[in-house]
Amino acid sequence: MSRLAADARPPDAVRLTGHEDIWRVRVGDWRVCYQVRDRVLLVLIVVVGRRGDVYERLTRRLR
Repeated sequence: MSRLAADARPPDAVRLTGHEDIWRVRVGDWRVCYQVRDRVLLVLIVVVGRRGDVYERLTRRLR
């Protein structure tokens, strides 16, 4: 997560389909899903979890 402070959209970041303002980076088996709010210089970590359930948890959290 600390590398997101230096670059909120590193080369391996992927914008998630169906969530135009949510990005994810892979850290081994873990995924970090986050929003970038450029106007206020903020990277908001939305959910961190293993690949198997992180996207379901993300969808529930964003409802």
